[in-house]
Amino acid sequence: MSTTFAVILKNGEQHDVARRVGRGILGCELSFTNEMTELMSDETPVTPTDNSAQGIYTIGDIREHIRKQEEAEQPEETESQSWIKDPSKIERNKRNSIFVPLQDAWHKEHDFIEVTEWSNGEGWDITISDEKQISLHHTEFAVIKELIALLEKD
Repeated sequence: MSTTFAVILKNGEQHDVARRVGRGILGCELSFTNEMTELMSDETPVTPTDNSAQGIYTIGDIREHIRKQEEAEQPEETESQSWIKDPSKIERNKRNSIFVPLQDAWHKEHDFIEVTEWSNGEGWDITISDEKQISLHHTEFAVIKELIALLEKD
């Protein structure tokens, strides 16, 4: 569906100024078709020439519709921006970490184990020679220790 909007001069002459193409109010594209509209005031009446007005009665209505249309086309905030709702709650931490090189017959020259405590203190990140990474909560670690103890009893 489309609509052409025009201004009617005092002598009755009609000049097209804008065109709407599409359906619905904001589900369509509205644009000016005449450069002279920049000189017209927002109160200048417009008339639909080939359809109904659909809420457009003045040059100001057209400008407002185009403004809303352009806002709707703006990209939304990036995901990373949307996650930080309250910057005052951001915490900086120096995580407690311990490191040991592995030097036995089973390991290569530069092998190591590093255990780093989580910032919230509820678990650890374990790195083994840049090849394995494990994250464990205190409870998970307790269950693993208990299971190993049961295996050792058998």
